[in-house]
Amino acid sequence: MPHRGVGFETIIASPYDYEELVAEMYFDGKFIGQIIKEKGDDQMEIEFGDPEALPEAICRKADLDGFLVCVQTARDRLAGRMQ
Repeated sequence: MPHRGVGFETIIASPYDYEELVAEMYFDGKFIGQIIKEKGDDQMEIEFGDPEALPEAICRKADLDGFLVCVQTARDRLAGRMQ
């Protein structure tokens, strides 16, 4: 189930190229990046969208406070601290 904030959305996904789940982050329907927990809950990493991608598919600018909330939400959901 997606988690939504003001313009932000977090979706837990299971891409074929990762062993663990990832949290994809979007702003206004555009991909920002994903939180990856391949190294465990204490060493999560963030991977940003491809700079070569089509401009209409990638978010290049967003509210900082909203983004920080989105990242924390993604991290908490991957760690199982919230639904």
